[in-house]
Amino acid sequence: MRKVILIITSLLIGTAAYAHTAKSDSVPAPPPFVLKINKVTKWLSDQGFQIRRTFDGSRNESKAAAISWNSDYEDKKFFTIIDAGLKLSEQELLPNSSVIWTAFPKVEWHRNTIDDDAKKKNNLSGGIGTELLYNGGRHWYARPFITGSFDYKKDFVKDLKTTQIIGLLSFSGNNEGEPGAQVKSKKGALIFRYYPYTGLEQYRTISESGQKATMWANRLWFELYPLSSKDYQYIQFTFDLTYRKVFSDNLYNNGNMRWLTLGLNFYPSGKDSLGIGLDYSYGDDPTSNFVKTKLLALGIKLKI
Repeated sequence: MRKVILIITSLLIGTAAYAHTAKSDSVPAPPPFVLKINKVTKWLSDQGFQIRRTFDGSRNESKAAAISWNSDYEDKKFFTIIDAGLKLSEQELLPNSSVIWTAFPKVEWHRNTIDDDAKKKNNLSGGIGTELLYNGGRHWYARPFITGSFDYKKDFVKDLKTTQIIGLLSFSGNNEGEPGAQVKSKKGALIFRYYPYTGLEQYRTISESGQKATMWANRLWFELYPLSSKDYQYIQFTFDLTYRKVFSDNLYNNGNMRWLTLGLNFYPSGKDSLGIGLDYSYGDDPTSNFVKTKLLALGIKLKI
């Protein structure tokens, strides 16, 4: 399976490199089914819907939802993975203000079909997400924002019901090299963007025991487009690393935790609404009650 993945990855990069260097009028049109899906995703976007892998950071993060397939590193068993979140609508709560405050309902589903209860995941969550940005000037440190959420989660594997409250601080810069600002080529192509986050998270069971976990989360997310033009991005690399310092925990009892996800995606049309890609995940998965995870998966990517 790994050899197949390496071959596919080489083909994807080679195809993207050809599309990037070819003249715009010589790049072949995407397949009809891609155009149809792009049409549907555009309609959903126009209605205010968004689809992402998860909604755990800035609204500008580009994390495509994924349906993936691969085999377990240790058990060599074939499995399916679903990581998808749907933002239903976004409302601005303080119009005409220096404070930009938006809120939105959301649902997420994270599942795999590994035949091992210690590694299996099946979580459905729903709640309210919010982003509060203060526009205090042109400098990045004068433009802080807080992204937060309150969610109810049902873990069908562990038969566990929890609530989670998350609040993370970051910044939204305007100039290249600042957090949240786009780094572009001389021709205006997006090359790189990153966000650092720090904040608090609390998870609590919905039961008489009231078990809970409180932790300090520090996260770094970035995306890189090595082959891009002003209008097209064919290859996307994403990096997402979180370290959680546990203050108290009688719920998970994992100690301090780390979570790393890497993504390499190819978008045939040069737009990031539909593509295929590789995902590597390692550590304690926050979307699934911090299940120990080590996975490499190849799948379909969808983003609105």
